[in-house]
Amino acid sequence: MTTAQSASLAECLPEAQVDDKMAVALSDVLAETYRLESKTHAYHWNVDAVAFFAISKLTEEQYDNMFEAADTLAARIQALGYDAPPRRHDGHDLVEVHAKNTLTTQDMMADLAAGHERLCDLLSDLTRLANDQFDIATGDIALDRIAFHKQAAWMLREIATA
Repeated sequence: MTTAQSASLAECLPEAQVDDKMAVALSDVLAETYRLESKTHAYHWNVDAVAFFAISKLTEEQYDNMFEAADTLAARIQALGYDAPPRRHDGHDLVEVHAKNTLTTQDMMADLAAGHERLCDLLSDLTRLANDQFDIATGDIALDRIAFHKQAAWMLREIATA
């Protein structure tokens, strides 16, 4: 789709409908960010490896980053005129709890890498929507988050396959 076609499409949509789609997409990213942040925190507590300290520091940096990102995402939702989050997400399934020692450190790191990759997919969809709607602010947020999650997935995959 050309830029001119996107512009004419955006002009045809009521502004409220555009904002609704953006707020819902941001809300989905926010919910998945909370889910992965919580899982990262839980795995951080249960790392059992020779490289415990390094993995512990890495996961701490990652969950701190995601916690701060949640504020940025929520603020963007509010800037669009919605309460954050604009729709309720059921929080009881944020983290699947495993019995002690059912997951190895490598399994946990692979699981977290997959979570970061899922967020990259959601953020890529958000970027496309933002570009289609000429929402530069949301697009910038999404691109920044993609960079973080791609690097995090790469680091975690390296640990998982070590």
